[in-house]
Amino acid sequence: MPYQLKGRNVLVTGGSKGLGAVICKKFAEEGCNVAINYSADSEAADKLAEELKGYGSKVFTVKADAGSMKDCARCVQETIKEFGGLDILIGTVAWDCDCTEHTS
Repeated sequence: MPYQLKGRNVLVTGGSKGLGAVICKKFAEEGCNVAINYSADSEAADKLAEELKGYGSKVFTVKADAGSMKDCARCVQETIKEFGGLDILIGTVAWDCDCTEHTS
């Protein structure tokens, strides 16, 4: 493989649950440092962070609302400060809703 992921710095928005959590885990397995963004559930983010630290990478959580440009900028800045740079940004945030409410 010509491109090595080991040691790369990754920020995953919506990274504490669902697809975002799976993506965080895959990057950690490859040896990446992972910033887990969450908007409300710090417990899920912290639990995932503890699990990912077992891969030997740096991991931290950052609370930010991906719907806010100010929060997005702060999230990126905190990741750069924590890791010394940012190589990969994955956006996986989604809005949770009961879609049956919105159908006719």
